[in-house]
Amino acid sequence: MSKPLSGAQKRKKKQELEEKICRIPKITGFLLPTSGSSAQPSACGSSKEHASTCSQEEIPPQSVSEYGSEVNTVDSSDQPMSLETTPVPMEVEKPSFHNVEIQDATAEAVDIPPKSMEKSGFLTDIGLWPNSSTLEMREYWSKNGNSSVRKPLEKLRNEGFPKSFKDGRCCTADMFLRNCPNGDKVERKWLCYSNNTGRIYCFDCKLFSSSTNAFSSDGFSDWKHASERISSHEQSQHHIRAVIDTAKFSKLEGRIDYKMQQQIEELTTYGQNLVKRLLSVIVFLAERGLAFRGDDQTIGSPHNGNYLGILELLSEYDAFLAQHIQTKANKGKGCTSYLSANVCEELIQITGDKILEVVISHIKMAKYYSVSVDSAEDSSHTDQLTVIIRYLEENRPVERFVTFLPSTGHKGEEMADALLAFLNSVGLTIQECRGQSYDNASNMSGHYKGMQARILNMNKYAKYIPCFGHSLNLVGKDAANSCSEAVRFFNFVQALYTFFSGSTRRYKKLKDQLDMRGLSVSIPKKLSDTRWSCRADACQALVHGYDNIMDILFEFATDIEEKSECRNTAKGLFYQISKLETGIFAEFWNTVLQRFNSSSKTLQSVQLNLNAAVGVLKSLKDFINEQRTKFDAFEEAGKRLTDTEEYIVEHRRLQRRNVRQQPLDYGHSEEAQLTPKEAFYAKAFLPCVDKLLMCLEHRLGAYSEVCDLFGFLINFPAMDSESINIAAEKLSAFYKHDLGTTFGDELIQFQSFISLFLDEKPDDCSIEQFMYNTINDKDVRYTFPNTEIALKIYLTLMISNSSGERSFSKMKLIKNLQRTTMSQSRLTKLSIMSAESDILRVLDFSNITKTFAAQKARRLIV
Repeated sequence: MSKPLSGAQKRKKKQELEEKICRIPKITGFLLPTSGSSAQPSACGSSKEHASTCSQEEIPPQSVSEYGSEVNTVDSSDQPMSLETTPVPMEVEKPSFHNVEIQDATAEAVDIPPKSMEKSGFLTDIGLWPNSSTLEMREYWSKNGNSSVRKPLEKLRNEGFPKSFKDGRCCTADMFLRNCPNGDKVERKWLCYSNNTGRIYCFDCKLFSSSTNAFSSDGFSDWKHASERISSHEQSQHHIRAVIDTAKFSKLEGRIDYKMQQQIEELTTYGQNLVKRLLSVIVFLAERGLAFRGDDQTIGSPHNGNYLGILELLSEYDAFLAQHIQTKANKGKGCTSYLSANVCEELIQITGDKILEVVISHIKMAKYYSVSVDSAEDSSHTDQLTVIIRYLEENRPVERFVTFLPSTGHKGEEMADALLAFLNSVGLTIQECRGQSYDNASNMSGHYKGMQARILNMNKYAKYIPCFGHSLNLVGKDAANSCSEAVRFFNFVQALYTFFSGSTRRYKKLKDQLDMRGLSVSIPKKLSDTRWSCRADACQALVHGYDNIMDILFEFATDIEEKSECRNTAKGLFYQISKLETGIFAEFWNTVLQRFNSSSKTLQSVQLNLNAAVGVLKSLKDFINEQRTKFDAFEEAGKRLTDTEEYIVEHRRLQRRNVRQQPLDYGHSEEAQLTPKEAFYAKAFLPCVDKLLMCLEHRLGAYSEVCDLFGFLINFPAMDSESINIAAEKLSAFYKHDLGTTFGDELIQFQSFISLFLDEKPDDCSIEQFMYNTINDKDVRYTFPNTEIALKIYLTLMISNSSGERSFSKMKLIKNLQRTTMSQSRLTKLSIMSAESDILRVLDFSNITKTFAAQKARRLIV
């Protein structure tokens, strides 16, 4: 009894059997193609070659199995071709279809390879191609030719062949020319050189030859025998067959799958026209943050959502779309209509990916960038981390939303790791980051464990700049809580809003009162701890409608038909609004908060730079400091609002300290008794003003380190040479990997240069932006390279995370309470389409429609 086979032996036997089966040709391999093709290979005027190429109808294409695995193998030696040829069967395999890669919006409308373009078979260096070609490769390169693979002869002569040196010899440009008997020289267009391998290849044999030789596999580099081997190869049987196959494959009529390809072309054209219309609707809905789906996906249903509803509306004026909907809609499974939610989602994903691809390509072109992240909770109670990147585009700073990162955690390390992982996934390196801006939360701004500290540990040039807008909000918040009088005032303003908004009748009565008197003011506003513009609006509404609000409160407080709760609330609010102290604070806070509001809006501008932002805070500090001496003016304004000149005197028992009498002690002087006016000034007004000044000074100190490096730029045209050298030395010492040692001398020369164009500076352009624009507009980047780099880094610095807050507004619009089950990928794609709608509107969708329609058309055929 024989010993049973082991597991390894069984696997080996099974593999041998499978290989034997694979070598057996299929019956379709013996079918001959139609003989209507007349494509001819490239050759010189030799009659012998003409005779051989004219017999192409007798030479069917090589066999193709499994996208390029050989069925019959020709002798690997390069022998001249004989006129006797053996038919080689051709096997047509089903093509593989994947998602497509979308090219840049500025690229020409050419045939786009499939997603496998990312693979080596579609690279423009032939040396990186695989040894076995696929059907997709053959289709693409046969149709588009080798112009992108093969460099012009003149360019080859100029660049040379440095990587081809071997044994003292190298490739030469003369190898790409063939000497004809009549003395003419014909360029060998089939011969391609690889810069990566330093070898030469045959374009046609690489795609279609089934033989194994240097020209069709690893490349030829035997330069000693190059002349003979190249000449022998171009006359070999398998080379001429490969040339013919390339010509035949480029024409549908010469292929066995002619009818299928013709049908694919027709369906592709039809699909393109349809996808254009679908994309138009998707762009319309996405940039406005509107919902797509409804309760069903039935054409004709009033509950099918915005997407299908708009398509139905368009079909009333579009005959093509109307015909498609009539013949394809509501057919159920098995009928491809392009109107399903799946196709819509695919187009959303493709478009969102394309926008991100455009943004990332622009960031890489700009090189330097700054980053800002912030977190907020969405409607499904998922913490979303938004990522904003600032860079220079067309010589101006822009801030782009790139993604939402879900549930990354609230620790600085966790958020930093999530950010780094995303940057790596899109091909950005943290070493090119030159700035980071977050809010003042400890997990973001912490000096040891904060996110900014962890980024600085990896890249010391990523300077942290606290968000100017958030810092200004914290200044106002601290000042509003600086004394009990300020707290009571804002509680009163909030109580006013609650009283009038709690009843539609009270709300309407106040509104009618304001309208009747022709006052273009709004009613009291709700307060917010994060948006101080709300407090500015609330104080403004109170001041402008003060007497009307007072009259309405008195009316409600004395109306016996009102409920006791309403009367008591109105009475308490009327008492509060009648106080002189309330009138004074209303005027004071309205004046201060209007300046806060204007400054905050300025700080949210993307075009604002560091020096200008610091200047805004310093000017606000000077303005607040001037208000210390204006108490009498605020008092007079308060008297006009409240129509009273008396302070409310609080009757409390005068507290005295118990002091033990000491020898020779003649007694302590009595504590100074302040009048009501002096008490309000010392215990309410001054604490608010001083708190504002102290907080502004503290926040300005956080920017001193960065301003110490770049602050000189704002006064650069008026600086002396010594000051310029000191500033340049300090800046180049920090950015030693970006700026050269001659930066100081370069800046002195640049000062003379820029002074010639200062009269051309627009009023709405900062001096730093103007200098950078002038360098690029006058094309002097190579004269002042260090200056250009320094200005680029400076303009790239992010000073606010306001763009992140705007992305949260988009998120709440897109993922609202009715769309809480939205996937993370869909949320990100729709958000980037809405936030970056300026890119969305200029995208070239011709490539998207062509590749997507071709993909769907092939699926229909197969």
